[in-house]
This record gives sequence, structure tokens and C-alpha cells, in this order.
Amino acid sequence: MPQTLTLNQIAEKNKQHTANRWVVLLVLRPPATLTSVDPIYLARSNTTVTYDGNDYVPFNFSPSKLSESSEGDFPGMSVTINNPAHILDSFLEDTDGCDRCTLDYFVVNTGYLSDAPPNIYVWDIESIDQNDEAIGFNLGMPSALRRKCLDESYRSRTCQFSYGTDYPCHVTPYTIENITLTGTDPVLITLTAHTFETDDVATIAAVTDIANLNGSYNVTDVGANTFSLQGTDSSDFSGTFSSGGTVKFTICNGTINECIARNNIGRFKGFPGLRSRTVKYL
Repeated sequence: MPQTLTLNQIAEKNKQHTANRWVVLLVLRPPATLTSVDPIYLARSNTTVTYDGNDYVPFNFSPSKLSESSEGDFPGMSVTINNPAHILDSFLEDTDGCDRCTLDYFVVNTGYLSDAPPNIYVWDIESIDQNDEAIGFNLGMPSALRRKCLDESYRSRTCQFSYGTDYPCHVTPYTIENITLTGTDPVLITLTAHTFETDDVATIAAVTDIANLNGSYNVTDVGANTFSLQGTDSSDFSGTFSSGGTVKFTICNGTINECIARNNIGRFKGFPGLRSRTVKYL
């Protein structure tokens, strides 16, 4: 599939020496019906490329050659994106393993980013291969033989439930044991053997003795049985705690370790017993 170039880009292509670069850009797009998930913009570059109003962040990825045949097969290719920090994991989870997602693939020249867009090739993501270091996207035209048949994907270390107090996650908030207001110090929460760490986000609810305390706060781990609410001033609150009120982690990244920290391992919907550390989504 040849790339259609503008006159400026053709001139740039034919130069023997130039300071400008040709950069491959990718866009991972969720299904049009999934409006809560944003596309991901990636550039095969060591610097951010701003193109058509979007910032394409530097990322290491490797496209394969286009596979074509004279026997009537659909054309296809694959793109392997390095993902050692698991930055793309949330996109995979939010789109149910890239179900019905697409990938835009095109090339731009950094000297002529304001030129009319070149040909943008839009591929259907037929399947992905994931391990701890990278994600392989197998691209092509849709095929009935590669439609997803299972209601869910099997992941060894990631829970598939949406975090919250509702079923099926149904995490149980902790009961607050004491709330201490001291001068202008941050509000101090007592909870025996808590698992909150500094900068975790905690949600306080159902506290009636101290007005206006309910809400979400970053916390500071003060000790095995206490943590404080960052950004609070005890003098801004009034009342004396007697009983009542709960606290829970506001968010969960779905890993088995966070499920343990939230005392909810019994409802972890992952499959840590999978023999291989590789998961293939179909």
C-alpha cells in the first residue's frame, strides 16, 4: 500500500540530507460506542510529535511487513508495541481485550506536519498476543472465524470486575475506629492494621459526628493503626467522634495485590493458576 505524499513531502523524500524525520504514527481507537475510553496516540520517535491537534507520545513499536497473496486471502500485518510498564493495560481492560477496536497507521514528516493528512490506513484489530514485555496486535480485515466467542477474557493477574461496593466486586468498607482533630494538624483516622500507604486515595463516608468530613482524600501512612488525610486542617472541622463512619480505597487497579490490600481476595476475578504468563485474546 503506497503512501500518498504532498508535493512538499515528495521533495523532502528526495533530499539526500535533511534535518527533518519521517515518523510512523499509530492511533489505538476504541469502538465508537465506547465513548468513555479515549484513543491512544503513539509515535515511533524519541520525542513527542504534535499532529492534527493530538500529541503522539514516544513509544517503541515494530510493524511487520504487509502479508498479501494471490489466493484471495485478506491482507494483514502485525504491530508489536513494547509495554514493560503496562501503560496500555488499562486500555485493554476498558475495551475488553481490544474487542472491536481499530488501529490507524500512517507516516508523517516532521518538517511538514501542517500539510494535508497523508493516507491513513485503518486496520481492524483481529487479536492480540500479550506478555510481560510487549503486546502484539494482529491486524487485518474482519473475519467470522476470529470473532470473540467467550463472554470474557482470561487474565492471570488482573481482576475483571469493576471496583466498588456493588455486586460482583462488592468490596466491604472498613469501619472507622476513631477520628482525631488536633489544632491545625491533618485529620487523623484510626483503623487497626490498616493497609493504606502514603498517597493512596481513601473515601470517607457515613461520618455524622464531624460535619463535612465525608469525601475522598489522599492519605499519609502515619503508623500501623493510623493515617492522616492530606490537605486537611483539623481546625476546619468541629465535633467529637463517638462512632460510625466507614473508609475504603477509592480506586483499585485490579491486581491481585491490591485485592488483598482491600481485604477482598475472595472475590478476585482473575486466574492466577494459568500455567503460562502469556494471555492470548481471540
